[in-house]
Amino acid sequence: MFDENAQFAKNPNEEGLYEIAARELTKSPKKGLYAKCLAECEGHHERARAFNLKERVKQLKAKINSFDKMDRLKTSSQESNKKRNEDQLKEWIRWGLN
Repeated sequence: MFDENAQFAKNPNEEGLYEIAARELTKSPKKGLYAKCLAECEGHHERARAFNLKERVKQLKAKINSFDKMDRLKTSSQESNKKRNEDQLKEWIRWGLN
């Protein structure tokens, strides 16, 4: 299986996500997702394949959004830690503890 995280970096747009989903569907489809799509399409394989692509792109978009959110939280946490360290250093200097 290919590294989808590396693929996100190369193809962050919707067309790129469809490319990833299509490659997955032909090489190593997610069996549970395909079964769900097949059930939704009442056994019509071609419709299920199309529906699978749409659903997988939704999943990939959600994953990208969660990565973005984690990055924002990480950046916010780093900024908070930096501020806390600066405040602590100022306090130490004030008390002559540096």
